[in-house]
Amino acid sequence: MIGTSRASETRTVCLFLASLATRRIVYVDDKLYQTTTEQIVPLGALDRGEHKVTATLTDAMKRGIATSSPIVFFVRQPMNYSSSPADRN
Repeated sequence: MIGTSRASETRTVCLFLASLATRRIVYVDDKLYQTTTEQIVPLGALDRGEHKVTATLTDAMKRGIATSSPIVFFVRQPMNYSSSPADRN
């Protein structure tokens, strides 16, 4: 599961990974991003555009329990919208 949070002008993406595993190995855009024991993995500020994330869960013996299917998501640049015509000029 992927969730997003907004802290000021930075978009942060978090992964919520199953608690059955002892280690989570996270890949972003086919590159190793982080190996952790945490259930939530903040991906930090990513460049805008398309990204792909996958995760592998391992047990205490470092045996693979599960590998996720790739999840593709897009990061876009924040924009300020105004409903006032005067602000649009």
